[in-house]
Amino acid sequence: MPTSTLRRKRLGRTNESIGPARGAANLCGVLSIHPPPERRVTNERNNLTRDEARARAALVHDIRYRIDLDLTGEDTFGTETVCRFGCREPGGSTHLELTAPRVAGIELNGRPVPLDAFDGHRIHLTDLAEANELRVVARGDYHRTELGMHRFVDPVDGRIYLHTDFEPFDAHRVFACFDQPDLKASFRFTVEAPSHWSVISNMPSTRTTSGAKFEERGTWVFEPTPRQSTYITAMVAGPY
Repeated sequence: MPTSTLRRKRLGRTNESIGPARGAANLCGVLSIHPPPERRVTNERNNLTRDEARARAALVHDIRYRIDLDLTGEDTFGTETVCRFGCREPGGSTHLELTAPRVAGIELNGRPVPLDAFDGHRIHLTDLAEANELRVVARGDYHRTELGMHRFVDPVDGRIYLHTDFEPFDAHRVFACFDQPDLKASFRFTVEAPSHWSVISNMPSTRTTSGAKFEERGTWVFEPTPRQSTYITAMVAGPY
């Protein structure tokens, strides 16, 4: 058998043995070292079917988000989402997307939701009211592959630069949301970051700082956006 053919066959067997499902399972095993009460990643699924999107669009409406991001961490970032939305069938159920290594708390209409409602990529909600308020507190992962919250460290001076890339289905890597284009909503961001950074989003902001020192933190509060799709939201932060 020619050497090139043998090499292709060997590579084929190797690729099959470390395919996406097993790779995701290995990743879940690494993330599962985080202790309770934070919810561990257990589900390998991260997609949305057409039927699921249609059913959710028929159920959920009038969506508004308030999103707080803490971008001062090196390995992960803090993300807290308050989502207000209406439900056309009170008592029904739905889910939001969130891909995150750790979830610290979930509340629906002022009541705690068991952390096992989060399966690694989705937050499952039941017994919805006509008007709902969901609060999710989590830690998000930075990425280095133009995905979600991308983090780049300049190899020359060590400065850190962040930017988001949400198209077509990656906003939920930064905040909990109904991540489908037809479920448009208003978004209001508050961002905590080093005070010497520039932080830019879809709307104008006001900034306050916690001190005069160069390394201290600043807080940027952005105006609410018009109704728009999740993937259109954007964040750029760093010493630009």
